[in-house]
Amino acid sequence: HDNAIAIAGFAAYGLADAAHTVAGALLDAGTLFAGGRLPELFTGVARDDGAFPRPYRLANAPQAWAAAAFPLIVASLLRLEPDAMRGSLTLRPLLPSWLGHVTLERVRVGQHLTRLEVRRRPNGETAIEASGSEGLTVALGEEAARAGRGEGPSVGDTALPIG
Repeated sequence: HDNAIAIAGFAAYGLADAAHTVAGALLDAGTLFAGGRLPELFTGVARDDGAFPRPYRLANAPQAWAAAAFPLIVASLLRLEPDAMRGSLTLRPLLPSWLGHVTLERVRVGQHLTRLEVRRRPNGETAIEASGSEGLTVALGEEAARAGRGEGPSVGDTALPIG
């Protein structure tokens, strides 16, 4: 969970490489525990043949805040910015090369419930599709779209009203 908080910080400051490195390592570690459930604490070991993380002897598994790490990682990599009062959701995705597609079901923004699909196209651009909640506006931050094309930051959003 501490690593997920670090990922959120890296993403908030646009430090994509750092966020991707830590997220990839944490997700890889998760595959080595029963049911993909991270324990409260586990050992850190070098990545080499035969080495694998082990739960700390007194660690709880599953553990509530460790379980909350994965939703925070996804929200951070997508840089979700819900605004319930305005009925809007802005995404400024920082998708790593190993994560080309994300689907989120039942995303709640105030009274709205929507389904999101975020994809990185072969040209590096990010595309989003949202469905399911009339009146909710979902926007892809222009900064994210330009970054995906290798361009510098810009101001503005591409809004996709649902309805």
